[in-house]
Amino acid sequence: MPFGEFTSKSRYLDRPLPGDGIDTLIRWVERWPGSSNPAGAGATVFAWGGAIGRVAPQATAFVHRGPAFLLDNETTWTRRDSPRAVSAGLDWVAGIYDALAPYGTDQAYQNFMDPALKDWETAYYGANLDRLIRVKRRYDPDRVFRFPQAIPDR
Repeated sequence: MPFGEFTSKSRYLDRPLPGDGIDTLIRWVERWPGSSNPAGAGATVFAWGGAIGRVAPQATAFVHRGPAFLLDNETTWTRRDSPRAVSAGLDWVAGIYDALAPYGTDQAYQNFMDPALKDWETAYYGANLDRLIRVKRRYDPDRVFRFPQAIPDR
């Protein structure tokens, strides 16, 4: 588990990484530029699928019911690291994310918030977004539950 500062980028995989995807992942992990955080950086593949897929995506707020895996890439740093070191780590995590794009989807896990994620509303909430906006309007009209990538209240 990271401590200090970190960023994470996730994407879902519909199938296991093929050999060339594994090779790409290993090459990128070996290129991590480093930091003063002993937690380091890396990639985690979470097994998904199974029983989670027995519930229809529209039956709950959580839409990501079909993929087989979740791939998360992370880099960490501490306050002792220079802005240049932090920037190198951020560039690295963006690079590994882009390099692995051919093997996954554009969906992302909403519990691993990514401030740099383009189209985060669709990536996190998918086809459930419009319904979740209506629910939020009804049950949170005062916007108590808010943060930069929360379900919008538009």
